[in-house]
Amino acid sequence: MNISIDLKQLQRDGKITPVEFYRLTHLAEHSTSTLALNILLAYGVLSAAGVALVLSPTSITTIITGLLVLFAGGTSLASGLSQWQLFSNICILVGALMAGIGIITAF
Repeated sequence: MNISIDLKQLQRDGKITPVEFYRLTHLAEHSTSTLALNILLAYGVLSAAGVALVLSPTSITTIITGLLVLFAGGTSLASGLSQWQLFSNICILVGALMAGIGIITAF
């Protein structure tokens, strides 16, 4: 569960102490950096999928690439690491779309 709160405002209002402010800020750093990394990786997957769709000479290449991305996302999701859940879901979505587009264009 994610919660957004303004720690600086809470400290100014006297609702949390400076020690609590530091502790909560330190705890949030890991989550923020993980989210930023997942977003960057997601843009990389989307751009690679776009390039693969544009440059792939046949529908079979698109299908195989889509299935590989889908498999990588599924494997990553099955590992159970919560910090990779967003990235895994994006890989599954992009892989399924690529494979579907390849199948539609093949027939």
